[in-house]
Amino acid sequence: MGAGLEARSCFDALAHAPHSARQELWLPPQARHPGPPGAVISPTVVYSNDTKCSVWATLRPNVPHGQASSLNISQAAHAVIMNCVIPRRLGGWAQNIGGDNKVGVLIKGSTTQAQCGVPVARATERSCGYILDDMIKTADREDFGRPGYGPITIALPLTLRSPDGGCMILIDRSPGKVLPVRTNWLHVWQVAEIITAACIRGGKGGEAPVADLSGSIAGGLKVQILDEPVGERRLDGGRENISAVAAA
Repeated sequence: MGAGLEARSCFDALAHAPHSARQELWLPPQARHPGPPGAVISPTVVYSNDTKCSVWATLRPNVPHGQASSLNISQAAHAVIMNCVIPRRLGGWAQNIGGDNKVGVLIKGSTTQAQCGVPVARATERSCGYILDDMIKTADREDFGRPGYGPITIALPLTLRSPDGGCMILIDRSPGKVLPVRTNWLHVWQVAEIITAACIRGGKGGEAPVADLSGSIAGGLKVQILDEPVGERRLDGGRENISAVAAA
């Protein structure tokens, strides 16, 4: 969960979290397609501006659905900060937070750093949020790579566009890297959330690396977020059915 957490960063993350008393239906990552309108797909995360602290909410393991409000989650996160971060500078976990008590809250740190770039005009946190909310978050390992450079399950490059035509997320190999990277969609989504907090929230585009879970030193997968070029907005609303993007 991380040590050496700063309460200032954790309170900043909490300040960016929603605080609604409306109870919401929570579903596991595998339920992304299909899912009832308005359902929350587990997990969710909110990072501080410096990305050193994050507030996670997740459905308990092996539970088909749950119910909780964002106010339940923010109040539980506040309790963790008060009882773990402030006195011991440690992250922590809260359960029995309200709703039907099937959703838990985790406060933890992060070491992934985003590199912010040029200013963006249309890629707002709200616009990029449309993509983030629709991304796959499963932990199943996949081989991300370019066709022709080894066995892959997810073909790159991959472009995800927001339905409002403002934000674009690019997933590709880093320059000079060709071998596939073994990781999962959960890590890719997490890195995109980090870029959004560190860069997009401040009005800049950015990029960050994705860890190779195979232990390979080749590495080289990156996520980049920037403005969608004017004139490239798709007539289908811009959502990629990324669950179906796989190498033949």
